[in-house]
Amino acid sequence: MGGIQATVGPFSGIDTTSLINQLLQLAARPRDLAQQRLVQLQAQETAYLDLNSRLSQLQTVARAFQTQNIFGSASATCTSETTLTATASAGAAIGSYSFLVDRLVSTQQNISRGFLDRNSTAAGLTSLTFEPARGRLDTNVELASLNGGGGVARGRIVVTDASNASATVDLSRVATVQDVVDAINNTTGVHVHASLQGDHFVLTDTSGGAGTLTVASATGDTTATSLGLDVAAASGVITGRGVYRLGATTTLQTLNDGVGVRLNQAGGSASPDLTITTRDGVAHSVDLGNLYDAEQHVTSAPVSNIQGVIDRINSQTGGAVTASINAAGNGLTLVDTTAGTGNFIVANAAGSGAGTDLGIVGNVAGDPATPINGAQVL
Repeated sequence: MGGIQATVGPFSGIDTTSLINQLLQLAARPRDLAQQRLVQLQAQETAYLDLNSRLSQLQTVARAFQTQNIFGSASATCTSETTLTATASAGAAIGSYSFLVDRLVSTQQNISRGFLDRNSTAAGLTSLTFEPARGRLDTNVELASLNGGGGVARGRIVVTDASNASATVDLSRVATVQDVVDAINNTTGVHVHASLQGDHFVLTDTSGGAGTLTVASATGDTTATSLGLDVAAASGVITGRGVYRLGATTTLQTLNDGVGVRLNQAGGSASPDLTITTRDGVAHSVDLGNLYDAEQHVTSAPVSNIQGVIDRINSQTGGAVTASINAAGNGLTLVDTTAGTGNFIVANAAGSGAGTDLGIVGNVAGDPATPINGAQVL
């Protein structure tokens, strides 16, 4: 079987093979350009897939940071681990703290006698006394709770009675206000009686001298100042400044005579502690516990101090309500900044007693400038 192969036209002398090949290449150019574009798109697709994979890995790592509360965690170290060890939870105040180890703990166990029943046999009590929380020192408050949670600078004070006799009182190892009173009253060489009154210390001269009763910090110490005793005496009595008041760092667990604040224990973002209705009719939910993102991951730990409460109220109401410590330093004041004719209402959210424990539950009508003045919580 034969075939035909043409190279040059027998009559025209034209190279038809080359001409046909060029025409075919010209006709195939759109196809070649499309193939090149396809290769480019495939390369872009590969790059986008790689970027997506990297972003997914970053999201996974970031979620782990968020879930484990890495940025909110804290650690504590001690210069003498054999004497004292410490741990820090999320939200712990950053700083350096000094501790004086007075004595080592020893184990102790007390066992009551047996009871045949759970609700009939008397426990031996003759009376029970219940009293509300009050900002006073005669409940043997820890010194760490004084001065708005700033505590007391431990050290020595120099007491000089009206007979001009002086004595140095070492308060470097005291822990409570009663320890301070006992240390002063047990000091020999000076005739002064210390007592507690309301939110301050009182020193009374018992020497009968004609001089002036004075209290000063020893050289290098500021203890008298932090105890509020660096004031002038009147008629032989030093009435100290109030040192038991709320501050930004006052912890919630020290409020209400150490009972603390009852936060909503339910998990998830829909677990507020306060419902605040402003005079414009808007109801604001304030959450003092864990805060969550849209994926229900914890983004912030529960508030632990008064400043945390103030910040949550101010931010979660969008500035419609401003919270602050009252002038007396024993409670909170809430101010409605909106315009309207409704009542300004603060109530506990379901499952929480925070409003009651913070003393800010209230319902105020009338002048929009009228605030809710919280009750004493110290």
